[in-house]
Amino acid sequence: MPHPRYLTDLLGVCLWDILADNNDLRLPSGDIAHPGSFRMVGGMIADHDQNKNPGPPHYSYMDFYMGASALTDRADLTTVYQLLFHRLKAAQYDWIYEHTALGIVSFAKPPDPSLENYKPSEAIAQQQEEKAKAAKLEKLQAKLAKIARQEKLAARKSPTSQIIQAYQNIFQKLPSGWPPDPYQSKETPS
Repeated sequence: MPHPRYLTDLLGVCLWDILADNNDLRLPSGDIAHPGSFRMVGGMIADHDQNKNPGPPHYSYMDFYMGASALTDRADLTTVYQLLFHRLKAAQYDWIYEHTALGIVSFAKPPDPSLENYKPSEAIAQQQEEKAKAAKLEKLQAKLAKIARQEKLAARKSPTSQIIQAYQNIFQKLPSGWPPDPYQSKETPS
């Protein structure tokens, strides 16, 4: 019999696959919930396990971060995903699939609105620099959008993944968002 912590690890990484990767949940009320970032979902799973099983070993978000991606090529996890989807369905939740794509986050500081240190020549140089950075950012976003479209097209032609098959087995339908639309993108919630 496998060690209980191994089962916790397996359930945790599969739950991460369902809740993270920009996927959403439709609540029993019909509202949409976005469980959070990769790190946040990993942290929620780790915290939940630690609260249920106090004492060593202590889990962190990194134990669940990136889900079961390292296992799906070596093992069929459909049954584990089905167990988790069965629990969601029993609680009257539904799952909304979102195809994973890279995005860009800008940490640029807004310009200082005070006139106290205003120097026209510096302000003009700063505006030109910001325009150049914005143009680079826009070009990179366009490249990433093109890559995302190509990945969505490839996903539509690929065999159904274990997680999609598990959802279909439990809910008897395909999840909202599947197959991915290559010409539609979801804005990441802030």
